[in-house]
Amino acid sequence: MGKDDRSLRFGEVVEASIEGLVGQCDQLFAPPPLGALVRAGASSSGIYGVITGSETSSLDPTRRIISRGANLDSDERVYQENPQLNRLLRTDVKIMVVGYRVNGVLNYYLAPYPSNIHTSIYLCPTEEVQEFNQILDYLSLLAHAPIKSPDDILASVIKYASQQHDSPSEFINQAARAIALILGSETQRLYEILKRLPLHR
Repeated sequence: MGKDDRSLRFGEVVEASIEGLVGQCDQLFAPPPLGALVRAGASSSGIYGVITGSETSSLDPTRRIISRGANLDSDERVYQENPQLNRLLRTDVKIMVVGYRVNGVLNYYLAPYPSNIHTSIYLCPTEEVQEFNQILDYLSLLAHAPIKSPDDILASVIKYASQQHDSPSEFINQAARAIALILGSETQRLYEILKRLPLHR
């Protein structure tokens, strides 16, 4: 993917640290799915991360969202009757950084600097997901990260990547073996992750 290809842009960075990003989505209620691989910046030098959460909230944190649909016959009518809502709400995603590219080389650890604010964020195309997942070292970052529901996120990352793989079942089994090595004696965690995966034996 060229750096000028905007078709896969879904948002831009509004908060940034070395460990993670917050991205505001260009379209309301249209975040990438949990576990998706995304890139902040150009394909030649971007920072890679996975979606670990999303939320829709008021643009103004001091104004609480109120119910508007009690007397309407469908949820769609809420937005038809209140078109200003699209300008008053925002959908954000949380992104955990899992790697970066420099001089054409992928690195599966944290970048030395965070992304710039207002950098475009792209959903990685299939070929980029396949390239990134040739090495699964980043799964260790996710397994030991201080994030909510890490097992659900790990399983979502593996399932999402498998959908971009030429042989989904082969990739899932490969990733499951990698997770087993990462977790070692944490057998209960391993079980919780594996039961979320469509394993083929």
